[in-house]
Amino acid sequence: MTNVRSFITKAQLFFLVAQTQIGIGIISLSHSVHEYARGDTWLSVLAAGVVSQGMIFFYWLLCTKLPNHTLYQMTASLWGKVPGIFVNLYYVVYFVYVTATIVNAFADIVTKWLLPLTPEWVIFFIALAAGMYLAVGPLVVLARLYGVAMFNLALLVFLLLLGLDDIDIRYILPVGESGIQGIGKGLYEALFSFNGYEILLFAFPYVTREVKKKEILVTASAANFLTTLVYVFVVFACTSYFSPGEIRLIEEPVLYLLSSYSIVLMERVDLVFLAIWMITVTTSYGTYLYLAGAGFSGLFRRSDKSSVALLFLLVAICFAYAFLPKGIQDQIDSYSPWFDLVGLLVIPFLALLTAYVTRARRKRLS
Repeated sequence: MTNVRSFITKAQLFFLVAQTQIGIGIISLSHSVHEYARGDTWLSVLAAGVVSQGMIFFYWLLCTKLPNHTLYQMTASLWGKVPGIFVNLYYVVYFVYVTATIVNAFADIVTKWLLPLTPEWVIFFIALAAGMYLAVGPLVVLARLYGVAMFNLALLVFLLLLGLDDIDIRYILPVGESGIQGIGKGLYEALFSFNGYEILLFAFPYVTREVKKKEILVTASAANFLTTLVYVFVVFACTSYFSPGEIRLIEEPVLYLLSSYSIVLMERVDLVFLAIWMITVTTSYGTYLYLAGAGFSGLFRRSDKSSVALLFLLVAICFAYAFLPKGIQDQIDSYSPWFDLVGLLVIPFLALLTAYVTRARRKRLS
C-alpha cells in the first residue's frame, strides 16, 4: 500500500494539517464572523478551534480502526466495492467543488487588490496550474513543500503584528455582549475556515511506522492549535482596529488594516502580505486537488503516472466553474453546509460505527 519513500514524518503531518487549514479564510474571517458575534468574534473563532479539535479526535478514532487504509480504502473495506465506489465518487466531487470555490475566491481577491485589469479567468487558470503542479506528486512531496511554506505563515503574522499599535481594546468589550446565540452563530460561520483537518483521514497510513498512534493525534492537534492561535490573533487584530460599523462594511479587513500603514523600505505592506498569502492559499487548495485526484485515480485503478490525464479532467472541471453565472455559483454555494455535513461528519461517523459493529461481531463469532 505504501513504500518507505512515501512515508511522512510527524513534522510533515503537522505541516500538512496546518497548511491545509490556513488558507482563504484568513482574509475575510473577521468580517464574516463579526456579522453574528460582533465584539465576541474572537470567542467564536476560539470555540470553532475547539470543535475542530473534537473532529480531529473523532477522525483519529476512525483511523486507528483501519490504520493501513485511507478513507477511500475504508469505504470499500467496510461497505463493499459498489457502495465504496459511490461514496468515493462523492468525495471526488466534493473535493473538486472545494478546490473550485477556494480558487474562485482567490482569483476574486487578487483581481480586486493586485490585478484589476487582468481577466479573472486568467488568474483562475494560473492558480489551477500551480495547484495541479502540486497535486501530481505523492503526498510526501506535498508535505516537504508545506514545511518550507510554514515560513510564509510566520511572515504573515509578523506583518500583522506591525499594525497593533493603533488598536482600541474597547471595540471588543464587554466580553460576551453578543450572547450564546451570537457566539454560536459566529462559531458556525468560522468552522468553514477551519476545514482541512480531514487530511488526517488520508495521511494517517502514510505516517512512518516509528510514530505511535497517540503521537499522530498529538501532532494533528498541535497543528489545529496553531491554526486556532493564528485565526484568533487575526480576528483580535481586526476587530480591535476597526470600529463595529467599519468592519461590517469591509470584506477584507486584514488587507485594509495592512494598507493603512507603511514601514521602512515597504510602502505597501498589504501587497507584500498578498504575495506571501498567495503561496499559503495555493498549499490549501493544492491539497484538495491532490485528494480529488487520488480518489479519481482509485476509481479507475490507475497508477500515479497514468493518473495525470484524470487530474487534467478534474482541473478542467474546476476551470469551467469559473465561467458559471454568478447566480448559479451562489445557488451551488448555498448547499455548501450540506456538502460539508455529509463529507466531514456523516460518512466518517457511519464508517466508525460500522467498524465498531464489525469488530464486535467478530468477537462474538470467535
